[in-house]
Amino acid sequence: MTPTDLNEAPYPPEIKARGWGFDIDVERIEASETWALAGPELRPWLLMTWITAWRSQPVGTMPASPRVFAARIGMQWVPFQDAAEVLMRGWVQHADGLLYHPVITERVLAMSEKRLKDSVRVATWRARNAKPRNTLQTGDTDVTDADATRDERVSTTPLPLPIPKGEKEGDEATLPRTDSTIEKTVTKKKPVPDCPHGDIIRLWGEKLPSAVQPRTWTGARADALKARWREDPDRQSLDWWTGFFEHIEKSDFLMGRTSGRDRGPFSITLDWLCEARNFAKALDGQYDNKEPQMVSLLQGGI
Repeated sequence: MTPTDLNEAPYPPEIKARGWGFDIDVERIEASETWALAGPELRPWLLMTWITAWRSQPVGTMPASPRVFAARIGMQWVPFQDAAEVLMRGWVQHADGLLYHPVITERVLAMSEKRLKDSVRVATWRARNAKPRNTLQTGDTDVTDADATRDERVSTTPLPLPIPKGEKEGDEATLPRTDSTIEKTVTKKKPVPDCPHGDIIRLWGEKLPSAVQPRTWTGARADALKARWREDPDRQSLDWWTGFFEHIEKSDFLMGRTSGRDRGPFSITLDWLCEARNFAKALDGQYDNKEPQMVSLLQGGI
């Protein structure tokens, strides 16, 4: 069969697992004919085949050459020849020259769909909470809110130009004509509403029930939350904090669903999050799931 007679690859070649786990459906595996045919001797090699495929690029593929297939899973060529019928069972070659397994392909497509939904959800949240930049159009320049003074009225009328050099004082001088004068009335700043500590702590418990819940809230803790509330008008709303906590809950690191090599899972607290440095990192997305934790292929007793 020529490459033109084969089916196209089921997904783009650049897709990689990037730490995304391959969950084992124990009941489905134990009910499969391949698992039954493998027997106790070849079942570890089946697991190694799936692990190798999941770490490949494109994810979930194996080489069509039996010798390379054996080398990839670390099995000697002579015993592999006897086991090839079982270990390569269900793998189908596609037009790109690689082998794809329908069960693993199903998992790859589900992973891609979940990644797309997560990226859209994060982008939507960031867009909803992005602070707009307001400007005054003056014709030649833009005057931003930061340029405005505390006076109630700010005039952007061009200042008179100096008398041209060479003209005597009192002589008529031709000054540039201005077509219009722009004035903007800037309203007085509204008073900042009091920080509703109790309501925010309640939202923390509702949206992040597995996180550490504060028992006391005074002193530096309360001051930090109040500072985060006051420094941006967008944050002076319980809806904003609801969306923020929902975003935090999706971080595997912050919620303790992953752990480093030299330490256990992280336990997030509200006072830690309200520290200026940690708060900024969370807003910038530094704790987002860029590489989800690998799920063990040996779970469930297999």
